[in-house]
Amino acid sequence: MENKIRYILKMERKEFVKILSKYFIEHNFIKEKQIWYIERDEVIIAIDIQQSQYSKLFYINIRIYIKDFYTKNLYTSQQLMEVIKKRHGMFFATITNNTFFNLDYILDEEIREYKIINHLNTYLIPIIKLAGTKSGVKELITKGILPSLPAIIEVL
Repeated sequence: MENKIRYILKMERKEFVKILSKYFIEHNFIKEKQIWYIERDEVIIAIDIQQSQYSKLFYINIRIYIKDFYTKNLYTSQQLMEVIKKRHGMFFATITNNTFFNLDYILDEEIREYKIINHLNTYLIPIIKLAGTKSGVKELITKGILPSLPAIIEVL
């Protein structure tokens, strides 16, 4: 009986990704392969989901690309999309939670979904709102949310 209950309360990867995908699309992200992205005038924000090698703990990786840094010097817009698909990013942040982002952790699916969405509203949406412009990216760097080299901050 205990195994049956554990099975019912454990969410599978496919269901987890479905919740996240729905959320990202509701927030105007476009899905391409395993990446969701949103394009602003100065910035492209890309998101992918990564699973731990050691457990069913998941991470949401946020990568931010300043278009000027790529398109003026190195890439056309189409080539930049290829860079995004390869999951390289100029700025990188990760969101996770050891409880509801860990599918080994037993939790009612409705509660897990509620907590995931609440967590994304609390942590992801503020990053996305600020990261929509170069000045917002600079603010995220100065707040310590996005790591960066000092030379990059000067260029922003």
